[in-house]
Amino acid sequence: MRNALLTLNNVMIVSPDVIIGASFLMLFVAAKMELGFATVLLAHVAFSVPIVVLMVLPKLQEMSPTLIYAALDLGASSRDVLTRVIVPYIAPGILAGFFMAFTYSLDDFAVTFFVTGGGFTTLSVEIYSLARHGISLTINALSTMMFVVTFALVTGYYFITTRQSRGLRESREPREPGEPGEPGEPGGSAVGGGRRLGTVGAGSSAISVGRVRTIGSIGGVSNVGSVIGGVGGVGGVGAGVSGSGNDADGWEAEE
Repeated sequence: MRNALLTLNNVMIVSPDVIIGASFLMLFVAAKMELGFATVLLAHVAFSVPIVVLMVLPKLQEMSPTLIYAALDLGASSRDVLTRVIVPYIAPGILAGFFMAFTYSLDDFAVTFFVTGGGFTTLSVEIYSLARHGISLTINALSTMMFVVTFALVTGYYFITTRQSRGLRESREPREPGEPGEPGEPGGSAVGGGRRLGTVGAGSSAISVGRVRTIGSIGGVSNVGSVIGGVGGVGGVGAGVSGSGNDADGWEAEE
């Protein structure tokens, strides 16, 4: 079923506008629908939906199901998952589909020419009707207005996507050590990668020494310092552990 719908979606995109317009005209005549605003609206929705599908479907496919499972595990309802997880994730695709569909609908002439009637017309059909009687200032003004609106939409979409891409790159870039909120810093999380372990060890040397002395009384741990010292970023912790192990051996000898 899914493949059939995607195939139908692709057929609407690759079909010529004249074929689509003539097909809709025969459909509306067979259904005895009066040509006007309703028929134009149905035709524009029909050829705009495939464009939106092409923009939104890749975002849905790259979305990990674990995001939905995590939201459900945290107590989110189905409505919350839709409005706070899925929709924000696919928002760039929805925005791109909106701009593309609006521009394509504003510029369409062939399909609209077949299905319009009853005194209703669109801007593109009106420009064509006026152009049949000769080029005038009205046609120039309408054409310029269409170009400006289309250019503004494309430019706005470009700036919005550029800003979103820049924000996404900045959120993925690792922060420099010492920034607020980083692991090992005041107010930061104690959980971090291996490159933060040196900072954590330096900030809790007293606690580390106390624990190592306790372990040293049970068994010699002078080699622990060399083992831990081999881990990148925790050389200071290893040195402290080694010294603590020697002290522990001395306490055992006195006893």
